[in-house]
Amino acid sequence: MAINPAEVPLHFTFYLILSLPFLLPTFFFRGFSLSSFALVFSLAPFLYWTIFKISDFLWSHFCISKMREKNRKKQGERLKGVIIGGGFGGIGQAVQLLNIGIDNFIILDKNPNFGGTWIENTYPNCACDVASHVYSFSYFPNPFWSHKFSSQKEILRYAQNMADHYGLAKHAQFNSQVVTAHYNKATKLWTLTSKNVHTGEITTHKDLNFVISAVGQLNSPTTPKFAGLEDFKKPVYHSVGLTSDVDLEGKKVACIGFGPSAVQILPHLANNSGHLFSFIRSTSYTNDRYQHAYPSPVCYLFSFLPPIRMMYRWLIGTCTSFFIWNFAIQRDTLHGSLKHMCKQKIERELGNNMELRAQLACDETPFCKRILISDELLPALARPNVTIYRSPKQSLKSFTEGGIIVASNDGKEEEIDVDLVVMATGFKTTQFLSSFQVSAGEGDEPTLFLKDQWGAAGENTEAYYGILISNFPNLFALYGPHTNRGADSIIFMLECQQWYVANCINLLASSPSEAPTLTVKKSAMEKFTKIYDETVKTLSFGGACTSWYRVGGDGRIINNCHLSGVGYWWETLWVNEGDIEVK
Repeated sequence: MAINPAEVPLHFTFYLILSLPFLLPTFFFRGFSLSSFALVFSLAPFLYWTIFKISDFLWSHFCISKMREKNRKKQGERLKGVIIGGGFGGIGQAVQLLNIGIDNFIILDKNPNFGGTWIENTYPNCACDVASHVYSFSYFPNPFWSHKFSSQKEILRYAQNMADHYGLAKHAQFNSQVVTAHYNKATKLWTLTSKNVHTGEITTHKDLNFVISAVGQLNSPTTPKFAGLEDFKKPVYHSVGLTSDVDLEGKKVACIGFGPSAVQILPHLANNSGHLFSFIRSTSYTNDRYQHAYPSPVCYLFSFLPPIRMMYRWLIGTCTSFFIWNFAIQRDTLHGSLKHMCKQKIERELGNNMELRAQLACDETPFCKRILISDELLPALARPNVTIYRSPKQSLKSFTEGGIIVASNDGKEEEIDVDLVVMATGFKTTQFLSSFQVSAGEGDEPTLFLKDQWGAAGENTEAYYGILISNFPNLFALYGPHTNRGADSIIFMLECQQWYVANCINLLASSPSEAPTLTVKKSAMEKFTKIYDETVKTLSFGGACTSWYRVGGDGRIINNCHLSGVGYWWETLWVNEGDIEVK
């Protein structure tokens, strides 16, 4: 299949429109007929599939192929660039570049293979909290997902299969950690340095026309600076470094954190350790996961009848996203129902354990932080070998050589002995592109650093639709600021961004300049930032809570997108040349 700019969120709207010519005669001449409606509704996916294939063919042969041919004749072969990161962002971007005829690029990744966060995170029960048929590229479907929510190993296998399918290995340089990226204003070219993670050897990549950062938001683990932690003599694992091989039998384990990673790790710790001490600063709403396996006949049905798979993807993806955005994030219509559902779940699974129910209760605005989904969490925390310390009543004060000091709000303190500590404390989500130094200058000497432009804590972070960054021409970010989704798949957002970047690089290839540049205009950046800051405050993300969407946990929101999925798709479908400057 040719690659569309992104999977159109309005697919099902077109599907319904196609159904109307068949349904209206029934309504007008025979009245409502459930059997007629059911027949048309069952046949329409195949009609829709036919229309989709025709549009896909037309898009491929009259748009993509022309871009590819033009780029290969002009500057496409001379444009040279780097993609930083070999996860879903880097893989999808490489595919889009190849699709428009740009193939003079390399992919630098610190890991030994493709996979990004899914090769780095191997903690017990590691999985995605977005349904697999949605957490995958629209143009590279996998009808054989084993479960609704797939495990880390299966998602990693999907990513690597995709890279193999498109022959990306020849573009990749693995075990290469990018150290610096510098833009020379005089030559209008970028220079990158990378370090071999095994030997420490430094490699310089010169004369680059473009740099695409695909490191995302979840790449730099963060560990709170607890007093005495440096004196603690027992093992400490961040969730990124925790594996199933760590021996927990009979041991006293402390787990710090209660976010999406923690809710997957905690059941494993509770079920396999001697005693678990769970430290919770704040809770979030916890809902059922509804995990289930796909029987083989269903997988083969998805494989041999793509319209059925597409309809299923729509139902669990676009449809769910539409209702959540419109009635829970943009408006508070569903807040009461969601609170009631989560409250019922706690009452159902914790029964008469009133103390635990009080410790895990949440009264914040729904979607102010990410909703947690788990079928195993609450029963695991109700085990007799689990002790919960919930702030501010009881909180972690400091570490000793062999344990943790717990302080109560009545002034009392106690020391608990622990054998190992698990830090499920997430990532540096508001410090974008912080894993390497980004700079610019009139020559090879930096005079402007991105970290200074955005602020030490990221308080001034801004990027045009999360992609273009002022003062740094030809630098593109994937899954950058303002692009996180609070309730659905980031893969859809990546498809939109990857198509937009491909369009930008196509403009560079069309420029007569020997060293073409593209940057967002100052006025466009200011307008976007103003609209973003004003809009995001009105959404559920702007509720009074501490979350990783905000700078410092409680400052300016810079992570989440202020637009619906359809809105973001529309804004990134084509490059608004009035907002950018190409030289």
